[in-house]
Amino acid sequence: MVVNPTSIRLVVGLVALSFVVWRAQKEALAKADGSTGWVLCSVSLGAFVLRDGTGFSSNFVWRSAGAALAVVAGGAAFGALFLLSAQGSPTFQRIREAIEAILIAGGVCVTAWVVSIGDLVAASALGSVDKFLLVASPVGAAAIAAYALQVVMRTPPGARSSLMSYAGGTAAIFVAEVIVAVDRLQPGASNDRPTMTLVLSMIGYALFALGATQPTTVPQTRLPTGRGSRLRWTLWLLPSSSALAFALPRLRPGIADPTLLTIAGALIAVHLVHQWFMVVENHRLVADLDRRVAERTQELTAREVYYRGLFEHSTDVVAVVGPDYRFRDHTPSLTTVLGWRPEELENIRIDELLTGQGAFEALDAYRRIFEENSRSEAVHDRLLHADGTWRDVEIHLANHLDDPVVQGVIATTRDITSRRRLESELLHQAFHDPLTGLANRALFRTTLERSVEIAAAHHHTVAVLLLDLDGFKAVNDTLGHSAGDQVLRIFADRMRGIVRVEDTLARLGGDEFAILVEPGADPGLVAKRVVAELSQPVALEGNLLELSASVGIADTRHASTVDDLLRNADVAMYAAKQDSGTASVRFDPSMHERSARRLQLLTDLRGAIERKEFEVWLQPIVNLADGMARGFEGLVRWAHPTEGILYPGDFVPIAEESGLIDVIGDMVLRRAVTEAAPLLKANGWYVSVNVSTRQLDTTQLLVTVQELLRTTGLPAEQLVLEITESAVMSDPETALIRLERLARIGVRIALDDFGTGYSSLGVLSKFPFKLLKVDRTFVRALHDDAASATALLSAIDEIGRALDLTIVAEGIETDEERSSLLALGYSYGQGFLFSRAIPAAEALRAASSSFMPAPAAAGVRP
Repeated sequence: MVVNPTSIRLVVGLVALSFVVWRAQKEALAKADGSTGWVLCSVSLGAFVLRDGTGFSSNFVWRSAGAALAVVAGGAAFGALFLLSAQGSPTFQRIREAIEAILIAGGVCVTAWVVSIGDLVAASALGSVDKFLLVASPVGAAAIAAYALQVVMRTPPGARSSLMSYAGGTAAIFVAEVIVAVDRLQPGASNDRPTMTLVLSMIGYALFALGATQPTTVPQTRLPTGRGSRLRWTLWLLPSSSALAFALPRLRPGIADPTLLTIAGALIAVHLVHQWFMVVENHRLVADLDRRVAERTQELTAREVYYRGLFEHSTDVVAVVGPDYRFRDHTPSLTTVLGWRPEELENIRIDELLTGQGAFEALDAYRRIFEENSRSEAVHDRLLHADGTWRDVEIHLANHLDDPVVQGVIATTRDITSRRRLESELLHQAFHDPLTGLANRALFRTTLERSVEIAAAHHHTVAVLLLDLDGFKAVNDTLGHSAGDQVLRIFADRMRGIVRVEDTLARLGGDEFAILVEPGADPGLVAKRVVAELSQPVALEGNLLELSASVGIADTRHASTVDDLLRNADVAMYAAKQDSGTASVRFDPSMHERSARRLQLLTDLRGAIERKEFEVWLQPIVNLADGMARGFEGLVRWAHPTEGILYPGDFVPIAEESGLIDVIGDMVLRRAVTEAAPLLKANGWYVSVNVSTRQLDTTQLLVTVQELLRTTGLPAEQLVLEITESAVMSDPETALIRLERLARIGVRIALDDFGTGYSSLGVLSKFPFKLLKVDRTFVRALHDDAASATALLSAIDEIGRALDLTIVAEGIETDEERSSLLALGYSYGQGFLFSRAIPAAEALRAASSSFMPAPAAAGVRP
């Protein structure tokens, strides 16, 4: 069975047509810009397929219809290319490209007509219509191929896929049509090359189908390069030149070829239209260029005005320095920043101006740019202002020597005087105390580290004095923190006059100061001078304040590091505070043992609270006449697991410093009331318990007392709370409120250690005290200065009676002291003469009889 080539072409064409129709529908549904172009592509391919269908007929009419369909297909293909190349290209340009394609086709047509087509047409027996249709096919093929090539040339490579497939397919099909047309014009009108036409048609249909599946339908136009423009001109000028070369011999006088004359006239007309388009396009290009030049000029003018404004109103000094190191131009800010007049810089070299502290670095930066071609430099300098002051400046140099406009170095000078001043102030604030202006802890430590290092290298000794003000808290509590700050400033000024220039005085915080004594001075002598100076009274707000200082001295002989040195000085200062008779103490290695013991006691103290190791012992308060118990004072004892019984003096100061005293005080209060309540109620005795400052500062004390009275049933008047005058004066207003609330529930308040404060009479008249406990120092004074002691004790007794206070004398150790107090009118007292503090159960059992000592023991100190 022999397969007809026309059948093959028809089947392949229908398959390709289905792809193209599918793509046209897809573009139409998506409302894409190239949808109309794909519709014309479908029409073009459909006309080709129909033209193949006419090949089954031998009828002359149908064969003529096939040639007509080929012409229709060519027109549709040309229109499809015109529409598919619309992206990024104006219509004017596409029309010009179409005209150029026609010129190319015309030139090819003239050349082909002269060479062979004209003779074939003249010899052919076909009718005029058939000849025209057959000749029109090659002309359309040439136009389509030329147009497709032009469109492809101005399309970027990445966007050519579908366009090239479509253009290539159209060209292949039309080449096949050219072969068919040439064969039909020959005598006999037979198709001698069916295989070639079949292959070309199938290639064309395949490329149509491939183009329909490509993602890029509409190409993007790119600007033609110089090479592309020359090639485009060659494409349409070369066929025209060839046509002219071949047509001129046929247009000699006496030779008449109407068809050639018609084609030549049409080409001339097209050339004229093309030239008109070229003129119009050139005018449009020139107008567009003028517009763009005007816009660019306007933009450059605006930018010039903008940058000129920045230049003239810049707060920085911007200057241009030439290779000769002389100024060429500068901003007007030169006058405002440095006070220089512009004429002062004429013929002035920069090395004549840079004379400050950073002049060498600045000149070296200029040298690196001019001689070593450095691109940029940044330096700091100090320039002399016209008013005689120096200004800190920051100079940035930019190399523009290769710039034909600048041909120099652009120097930008910024005044950073304020910034440097601020940095200096911030640095001073970071390392100095804002209240006194002295060095702070950070600066003191840094200086000390450097001094210790230098001293170690030279085998010298440096010393540190740590001191704080004794009694300063009372100033803050009574006169306020503003007065306290004023005291600190006064004392700081006093110490400034003591230390040497090479020494360092610092405030570490609160009322704590430090002095670094460099080699060459006796730290002990410095400490004495400080103590003497600070012990001088301070007149403040109508008050004469007397404060003292406790000083700890340590040096590098017993310390190898800064931490060791500071720790040793702190230990020595604590020792000075513990010994009230010593203002300054020099560190001794043995102090480490005491410090370690203190730390160990603090650790044990926390555990003792959890393990409830504290006991309450009672000391009787007796009637001085018969020795019978009137009440008891509850005193705390610590049953230490390894050291035995410890007395308050061993641990109370540590508890006060660590803040544990309020917990211990609450524990003592609860145990004293709970353990003694039954016998107290049965015998009418009272129990007296000391209350710390921290307990008095909270409302918990009132709650605890009410709870104890309720749970034990002890009458409120049988509970006495002893308050020291320092506890009252730390916050008088709050203390008065707390004590009045306690007094309202019936609890009696006693003022302990009376006579040791500085405003006792005012305290007695203002606060709700019921008992007055005279400090033991007045009782002991009966032995040393009997007359003065007697007068003072008598006055205290009269004050107590006047205020209806019960007076209890503390620290009675001899029968002579008891007799003297009885003679002065005192009724109650306590002391070792009667009994030491003993366990509560033992004290309560012994209270059934008199605590009066036996006559044989009278007058003997226990």
